[in-house]
Amino acid sequence: MPARPEIGSSGLLVWKDVLNYLRLEKFCMDPIHHGSLMLEGRLKGEFCIIGRGLLRGHAFHLRLEREGARVTALARRAPGADGESWLTCGHVGFPARDPLLVGIAALRGVTAHFDWVRVLTK
Repeated sequence: MPARPEIGSSGLLVWKDVLNYLRLEKFCMDPIHHGSLMLEGRLKGEFCIIGRGLLRGHAFHLRLEREGARVTALARRAPGADGESWLTCGHVGFPARDPLLVGIAALRGVTAHFDWVRVLTK
């Protein structure tokens, strides 16, 4: 029986180091994941899946919010109208100190198109 190919994903990344990071990932529309979202990462070296969600379609808005040591993952279909609700995909204490790196990620051979990325600070 042939090996099942890895399922690709892309999304947002908050990185402190190899032992401390978070990713909000949007999976490809395949028969297994059906367009699911996942907040996962490593906290003090331990891999964990923190939260999940499901959005169908081809374009999405993804958002990670950090207040103190708490990070919340949010998503909605694009284009999102003003006032449209965001789906909460999980939240977690992420006590890694600044500086943190933030950016985008494409995993397992996925080619992803990000047409707008913004990092806001207080």
